[in-house]
Amino acid sequence: MITKEQSAAIFNIYSQIETCDQLINDLQKFIQECDNHVPDIIDEYYKRYGSITIEIPYFEKGCFKNGGARVFNINYSIALKVIKSHRRQLKKRLEKLQNQILVEWPIKNNVL
Repeated sequence: MITKEQSAAIFNIYSQIETCDQLINDLQKFIQECDNHVPDIIDEYYKRYGSITIEIPYFEKGCFKNGGARVFNINYSIALKVIKSHRRQLKKRLEKLQNQILVEWPIKNNVL
């Protein structure tokens, strides 16, 4: 039987993949609408039109620490690459988890 933890992990991964897909579609559409001349997120008068942010947590002695450093106004094309890479990693994690469940299934259910 699939465990509650495995089920939750699968749900969370699928949710993140769906979010990535939507962001990728939205960003690609926006870039295409701008003829690949995407305006800056901040104009010359420092008026903000949104922000793409990456936050990296602080580490201390091999563990995550509260807080982190943020980088603001990430370029759209860079953000697109990061999201696509993240999606690929999620798919790999999902595949690994599914394979693990398939291996454990017969053992837990005395099918072998």
